[in-house]
Amino acid sequence: MKLARTNTSPLGEPGFEYHQQLWGDMIYGTREQLQSIGIAVGMAFPGESGGPKRQMTVTDPRGFPTTISDSYEGIFSASIPFPGRDRKKRWIDYAAGVRKCTEIGWCDEYIGTVVALAAAGLVRLDQMPGQPGMRKMRVTILPDGTPQEGATSNHSTARDSGAKVIERASKAEYLVRVGIPDDEKQRRSERVQGAKRQWEARMLALPRPAPLIELPDAIGTTVKVKPVPQYRADGNVLYLLPKSAP
Repeated sequence: MKLARTNTSPLGEPGFEYHQQLWGDMIYGTREQLQSIGIAVGMAFPGESGGPKRQMTVTDPRGFPTTISDSYEGIFSASIPFPGRDRKKRWIDYAAGVRKCTEIGWCDEYIGTVVALAAAGLVRLDQMPGQPGMRKMRVTILPDGTPQEGATSNHSTARDSGAKVIERASKAEYLVRVGIPDDEKQRRSERVQGAKRQWEARMLALPRPAPLIELPDAIGTTVKVKPVPQYRADGNVLYLLPKSAP
């Protein structure tokens, strides 16, 4: 959910976007635009000469950690999460060396080392990413036990009950997602959506740090917005229009 958004820079230049998310701020812009609002001033950005290859972490003018990711056509992203607003998954011990999470609408998630996951009966060693005949990064095992071929995310049975998606979670551990039955998906989805709504209500009630530039007031999910000059309301998103816009 976006609370507010502007699609112009402080100087009225196009290509700059400032999104107020429930979890923090997400800002897009060129290196010059991000530096003009105090982010990574005087530093080389990801992919530039003297900069890191893909991303970098700096501190914004308010003191919050900020992750800058590599650009697309010269536009970088700056992700600024605020403390106490993240939605951490709750993990329980499932087996020796394996943790389980049941907060996903279509599957159960398991994390552990290859040996621990195999010992718990969740995977076979020959099914792991990088093994002969398996994909390098992510492997999908269909309910009948065969590896998925073709596109990795569009197979009609990739999320069926018993299907498994295996991918690396860290240097030492892997994440395994196991599809659950349809009736459990329905119950799980309702529970997950209820928890999400409660989290959103808590986030909306929290005081929000001042943005790095002047923005229109944040819009709650039930607030009706009266249009004013230079702004366009669309649901719970407010767009700040360029001065040249009609």
